Amino acid sequence: MQLGFILAILFAIVCVAFAIQNSAAVSVSFLIWRFDSTLAVVLLVAMALGALALGFISTPATLRSHWNLTRQKRQTESLSSENDQLKARVARLESELANLRGDAAVVAAAPDAPPAPAKVLGLKEIVSSGKTS
Repeated sequence: MQLGFILAILFAIVCVAFAIQNSAAVSVSFLIWRFDSTLAVVLLVAMALGALALGFISTPATLRSHWNLTRQKRQTESLSSENDQLKARVARLESELANLRGDAAVVAAAPDAPPAPAKVLGLKEIVSSGKTS
């Protein structure tokens, strides 16, 4: 943005220097209008009209990009808030899971827990050891 502004100022300085050095009277005709003035005035009017046209052309794109940027900032803030909420929920659920696992370990270590089921023999163990029961 600053580079464009600097280039515009340099261009304006060159145009003004050109207009000052060429102060001859000129006649400009456009459709039904006829305008007699110096070259400096004609050049400055042409520059002003060009700047005005550029402003009209670039304004919609500038507004559109500004609106998109604002919308994206709102969306980023919303997603960040949702992310924080989900992280808090994950931490809470992990804490609950750790508590439940701790309770399960206490229950497993309790003396009145049911005995572990007997080991089931596989076919290979039965055949190799010769056991039938």
